[in-house]
Amino acid sequence: MAYPLDKIILKGEWDYLVDIFELSFTGAEVTPSIYPRFVRNRVYKLEDIEDEAKRRKLAGIFSYITHLIKFKDKHSMDGVVAAKHHKFPSILSQKFSSLFATSNDSRIPDEKKKLLISYVLVLTMFADEFKSDPSDIAEDLRMTPVALRPHYEYLGCKFKRDNQVLVATLPVPLEFQTIKRKRRS
Repeated sequence: MAYPLDKIILKGEWDYLVDIFELSFTGAEVTPSIYPRFVRNRVYKLEDIEDEAKRRKLAGIFSYITHLIKFKDKHSMDGVVAAKHHKFPSILSQKFSSLFATSNDSRIPDEKKKLLISYVLVLTMFADEFKSDPSDIAEDLRMTPVALRPHYEYLGCKFKRDNQVLVATLPVPLEFQTIKRKRRS
């Protein structure tokens, strides 16, 4: 596994990622004001999973994606309103602040924003079984799919057409782009 899930979402954090799991039991709506489009478009997958541990894991991934996107919005000029009242578990708020180098009201530096986007994309690949349509997550990240493409490629993803839709896939074995140098004669 090139991107081990237990290195992204740590063991103690799973207990704070139960909101979507609980919603799946009650049949409550996953509200657009709270949850990103990517999550809303895939929450139906939870209904098809009979194993509770697997359902809890996917719901936790959806919840983590939500918190990452809301954190990005909260620390961006263009999305402060969307995340102003979002309640972050303190364990995640502290982790994100140290990982993405922000104080409570500062913007995320560009390098750290790229890292945050990478976290989101890796989790979306897990959620989509390593074959993902980037259009809705691009919208959630306030980017175009074209602008998001280099981020996927940086992670080792390839793009291919699947039923007229361009999807990002993570091929095995993982191969990263190499820089080709011209030889001097």
